[in-house]
Amino acid sequence: MVWTAAHGWVYLHVAVDCCTREVACWRLDLRTRSQEAIACIEQGIRDRQVPPGRLTLGSDNGSQFTSRDFRKHLSARGVTHRRGGYRDPESQAFIESWFGQFKKRCAWRAEWETIHQARTEITDYIQHYHHRPHSGIGYRTPTEVAATWRPNPEPENLQTLAT
Repeated sequence: MVWTAAHGWVYLHVAVDCCTREVACWRLDLRTRSQEAIACIEQGIRDRQVPPGRLTLGSDNGSQFTSRDFRKHLSARGVTHRRGGYRDPESQAFIESWFGQFKKRCAWRAEWETIHQARTEITDYIQHYHHRPHSGIGYRTPTEVAATWRPNPEPENLQTLAT
């Protein structure tokens, strides 16, 4: 949750790629129901073009993630869902770490008037986050690590680009 003067508490959903540490998707909404959680995950699946059966989603045991609608949606999309242990934040270390840093470096320093202003500054924070070295990935940036996971261009395209 983050505070805005105009809207009160608003809710931030974030998904972090455990391999690259990139923020795969995020949303800031007035509510935190299964619909908002589904929309966040759908955004990530669409943006990254994840085929069915290729994603394992880890989450805590919040009501939006344990709801019938959320579980049904993940199942229909071929997403494996792994929930962390109850009262065990270490089982979701990547996202807990991300939120801890986000609070220290962004949310606790901000005084957002509106949800729009918060979204703008969170966007800036995430862009900076993607280009900042992280100890957990060998002091490389998430952007650098992600580039190593992208498929190489086809050889014929390389030849065309070179001419």
